[in-house]
Amino acid sequence: MQFSDLNEFESMSQRQKEITVESIKLISDKGIDSLTIKNISQAMGLTEMALYRHFKSKADIIQTILTIFQAKMHGIVETLIAKNLPPVATLTEFTQTYFSTFNECPWLTSLLFAHEIFLLGDREILLTQIIEQMLNRIGDVVSSGQKQQVIRSGIPVESLSLVFLGTLRTTILRWHLSRHQRNLIEDGDAALAGLMELIRA
Repeated sequence: MQFSDLNEFESMSQRQKEITVESIKLISDKGIDSLTIKNISQAMGLTEMALYRHFKSKADIIQTILTIFQAKMHGIVETLIAKNLPPVATLTEFTQTYFSTFNECPWLTSLLFAHEIFLLGDREILLTQIIEQMLNRIGDVVSSGQKQQVIRSGIPVESLSLVFLGTLRTTILRWHLSRHQRNLIEDGDAALAGLMELIRA
C-alpha cells in the first residue's frame, strides 16, 4: 500500500497532499507523538499559519490519513473480491494482504492504536466505519462459503466475521506492542492456519 502517491485523491489540493505525506513520514520516523503542527511546518519549511490555511488542526490531518487508509483498503478488498476466488481462498488472500500491508507500513499501528484517536470525535466514527466496512465484506465471503458448504454453518455469519477480524487485529496489536520485534508474517501465517481450522466445514 503506497501512501506517497495521492494522485487518486482529486479533492485534495497539491499542498494538502504534500502536508499529508510529510505527516505520514513524521509518524513513520518518530511516532504519533511527533505529529504536531509545529513539527510538520518545520519539516516543510512553512510557517504554522501557512499550514493552517490547508488544515484546520492536527485532528483534520489525522482524519485525512484515516480516510486515505480507508479508501486504499477498500480498493484492495474490492480488487480481491473481483477475482471471484473460492471463499476460503478469498479469506486467505485477504488475510495475507492485510498482514503484508501493515508489515510494509508499521507506522499504521501507531496511528490506529493510539489512544488519542479515540478522543477525536469524528475520527472515532471513521474508525468505526472502517471496521464495519471490513466486517461486511468478510461477512459476504463467509456467507458465500456457508452456502457452498466449505465454511462451517450453524454459527452466525456476524460471529464468524468478528472472530476472523478480531484475530487479525489482535495479531497486529501484539506485533505493535512488541515494537515490531515479532515476525508479523510468521505470526500472521499461524493465525491464518488457526482460523482456517476453526471455520472450515
